Amino acid sequence: MKRNRNVNNTVVDKKPVCTGNYSLVGVVTFAKKQSGFGYVEYMVSTLGVLFMLFAPLPGQGGDTVVDYVMNAIRAFGQNSSLLLSLP
Repeated sequence: MKRNRNVNNTVVDKKPVCTGNYSLVGVVTFAKKQSGFGYVEYMVSTLGVLFMLFAPLPGQGGDTVVDYVMNAIRAFGQNSSLLLSLP
């Protein structure tokens, strides 16, 4: 092993960075299978997001968030098609 001096002029042992052993056994840990009510949390949050996307918005005439976004994309396409056709 080489001995080097650092900024404070103290002796530091320089260890090799790579030993040639590239095995990840013992380093990689796998997540345990979910148990209990973890899956219920994901299902409730997924159903909540789906409800928010497809529930009618108040004050929008019964349109949902998906309808609102699709109408905005259609309006953008109609307004920009003339600009795209210009040289």
